[in-house]
Amino acid sequence: MSRRILYIHGLASCGTGNKSRALAAFFGARNLVAPDLPMEPAQAAALLEEIVLQQDIGLVVGSSLGGFHAVWLNRLRAIPTVLVNPAVRPWESLEPYVGTLTNWCSNETFELTAAHLGQLRTMAREPDPATESYLVLLGYRDEILDHRETAALFSGFDVRISAGDNHRFRKFSDWLPEIDAFRTAHISKPRTGTSP
Repeated sequence: MSRRILYIHGLASCGTGNKSRALAAFFGARNLVAPDLPMEPAQAAALLEEIVLQQDIGLVVGSSLGGFHAVWLNRLRAIPTVLVNPAVRPWESLEPYVGTLTNWCSNETFELTAAHLGQLRTMAREPDPATESYLVLLGYRDEILDHRETAALFSGFDVRISAGDNHRFRKFSDWLPEIDAFRTAHISKPRTGTSP
């Protein structure tokens, strides 16, 4: 596999979390790009855009807030994308968490601010069924995001609901063969996005 996979982690996570480790084990570590994102959404977006423009990325996997970033990236270059419990309106769903939070990986604290939520709001866009391809994996027992709302937003795409899974989607490894099949089916070069 020559084309690489970009994994985009969620809020308070990192590029070496459980999902990225599972992807590396299945697809090979050298085939995975999994950066630690800056807390500032605009900085995270700039880093991801640089990766997509400079590297040969054939698949994007975005989890939670990383899923929101992945949809934003597809306005630039429509790369086949797997979304795992993606945040669809993070400026609303994250509002109760504004304040001091702890990173799951490093145990370091950081601040989530109203300004961060404002940046996320400016990045919002609708997925485009005409140019974009998504496999959407949702946990039926997601305690943070409403899987029904997400399923409705992505109704024009391949949506799968994992009955026993919550927001952390602990059965992610079970879905790796499905992710590989999706990747293989969309192996062609990414198309240029149409949205500004």
